[in-house]
Amino acid sequence: MPNGVHLNTGLGTMADFNLVTAVENKELSHNVRMRFTSTQSTSNDYLSAYNHSPQFSTNSGYTFVNGNSYDNKFAAINSQFIAPYDCILKSVDGYISPAGLSSCKGTQNITISIWGKGVTVGGTTSTSMTLLFSQTFTFTGGSSNQLAFQIDGTTDSKVNDSSYLIKDKESVIVSVKRGVKEEACGNFTASFNMIFKSNNSQATSDDFKLNTISVANSRYDNTVSNPDKFYIPLQK
Repeated sequence: MPNGVHLNTGLGTMADFNLVTAVENKELSHNVRMRFTSTQSTSNDYLSAYNHSPQFSTNSGYTFVNGNSYDNKFAAINSQFIAPYDCILKSVDGYISPAGLSSCKGTQNITISIWGKGVTVGGTTSTSMTLLFSQTFTFTGGSSNQLAFQIDGTTDSKVNDSSYLIKDKESVIVSVKRGVKEEACGNFTASFNMIFKSNNSQATSDDFKLNTISVANSRYDNTVSNPDKFYIPLQK
């Protein structure tokens, strides 16, 4: 610095920068609790109850078929998740157990499915449902209440497949059903986690402030940086 020229920003001066942080493939997690009882006796798909979501006691009135259109209201009253941006179902992990099968003579085939569904905003037109995951569990009559089967997303090739896109603001609906013409016997409890991965990288922008100090008599100036760990750059 030339003689006679001094930089003096003054005590307490803030240097303000804007930092853009890239977050590639942001992920969100959602847990589903499910109770499916012998009262739900048809082979239709059952949905989460609007007044008690862990109870899957709402008869949809249908056996869902991939690609077919169904009631617009399902997204509002039965969905488990609303996509905040374009994403895919990355993984599904959990467990299902029976209760009260000691008196059941035949097998119980229980199918858990996860669907993507659009919404007709401000209208009543039915929208199509896209199957994202499905797994069937076979319980033999007399199975112990201690029995647990794994709900495993790797059993379905559609999971973590980018071609099964859930669009921004679309709903994700979980359903459960019995096998066709089965005796309705026993109760089933499940808990599983769904992880959704953004289809595109996300970016956030935040202010990044640097404190400056000045020593007036010696005309010494310095910039002190002590950024929060939140701003550590992503490792490539």
